[in-house]
Amino acid sequence: MERQKKGKRLISLTVCLLMVATLMLPMNVSRASATTLQNPRTASDGVVTWDCVYFGHYPQSSDGKGGFKNDPIRWRVLWVQGNEAFLFADKILDIGIPYNQDKTFPDLTWKTCTIRSWLNGYGGNSNLNEADYTSDNFINRAFTANEQIAILQKTIENADNPGYHSVGGNPTSDKLFLPSIGEMKTTYYGFSADYYSSDSRETVMTAYTAHKSEALFGPSESNSNGYWLRSPGSVSDKAASINLAGLINLNGSWATHNYDGLRPALYLNLNSDLWSYAGVATSRDHWDQPTPTPSEPTAPITKVSQTITAKSFTKTYGNKAFSLGAKAKTKLSYQSSNTKVATVSSTGNVTLKGPGKATITITAAATSQYNSATKKITITVKPKKAVLKKAKSTKKRTLKVMWKRDTKATGYQVVIAQNKNFKKGKKTALIKKNKTTSKTFKKLKSRKNYYYKVRAYKQVGNTKIYGAYSKAKQIKVR
Repeated sequence: MERQKKGKRLISLTVCLLMVATLMLPMNVSRASATTLQNPRTASDGVVTWDCVYFGHYPQSSDGKGGFKNDPIRWRVLWVQGNEAFLFADKILDIGIPYNQDKTFPDLTWKTCTIRSWLNGYGGNSNLNEADYTSDNFINRAFTANEQIAILQKTIENADNPGYHSVGGNPTSDKLFLPSIGEMKTTYYGFSADYYSSDSRETVMTAYTAHKSEALFGPSESNSNGYWLRSPGSVSDKAASINLAGLINLNGSWATHNYDGLRPALYLNLNSDLWSYAGVATSRDHWDQPTPTPSEPTAPITKVSQTITAKSFTKTYGNKAFSLGAKAKTKLSYQSSNTKVATVSSTGNVTLKGPGKATITITAAATSQYNSATKKITITVKPKKAVLKKAKSTKKRTLKVMWKRDTKATGYQVVIAQNKNFKKGKKTALIKKNKTTSKTFKKLKSRKNYYYKVRAYKQVGNTKIYGAYSKAKQIKVR
């Protein structure tokens, strides 16, 4: 009897210990017990199989109403170890995004290109264009704040182009990035070890991407497309790419072109509970896909209006270039109505070219969230401060005032008076010819001191824009 009691107590203790041990396991054990992610594997016939996960949302499938559903993003698992996984987008998620916006630079690299800033939501100090993507970017559109925390910040190495030896640049620290040439020929990740066409590197566009592609480039017979790599092309203003047949294009595409698609990559912390298993994908597109996590609402997104914050400026010709300091929710573009007065760069820096007036039109781009907006401001540029040369009174009751010519001005205004505040005995002359640089005043008071000064003006329509007066000087009239 005593043995039976001891046996029951032993069984109870064992059960309790098992329950405690179960409670102490990590939170993702239930996920792991249901699905243990594996590294890519290649069958004897060359077919590669990748495990896949759902993580984040992005416009992908059609909603049947002219819009697109914000579907879960499917990622291929290129590598997994412990609670960390290297993920690569299963399909081309977007298109029409240049490697570098608008222009190229002789020292362009992954670190300084605009596509890196757009993916990660970086500000203007992270790319050579000084383009600000803190408001309109991929990471905020695809991932919630908690999902962004689950994406690991990694040091990204940027090797030189192995064929042309163009410079890859310094390492970067990013959450989102594009794959490199080296990564796309790593067999451990499931890719072919050579540069030639390979179905292991082929993919297709989402319905959203295909729609954008047709709008930008016209109809296509294929749903396949090439996509950007982060590695340099044959020269610094090109970037390497994968073509639609899975060939690694070492020569690459010009950085400002926008016909290559986007297949971003990231490292995910598997300890988060924000991902789910998405079946497998193969290099021949035969994959077993479980029912996806329900999409976010498919109702059309109501765009929000936005306001551009900017002000007009009055400057003097010769002043240094300055920033407009305009702000809005989306990317801004600028255009000057009169480049002979002021030019404006793509980043909103104004350079003064001459006196006059220019209207700067500022446009905030439309996005999936915001409507476009426009604001016009005026840049008024005054002539330079006039410079007196000398004055003389060689004849009785006359005074001749002389000044330096201002080639940018329309004409000049000359003022003389008998006191410093130019109230007593004031006389004014308007000189309408730019080349005239002297004025003689007559019938003045003899043997009296006169003060004199001059300023230039620029005629704009019916308005005269005056520059600053020269320093006043004094002379005694004969």
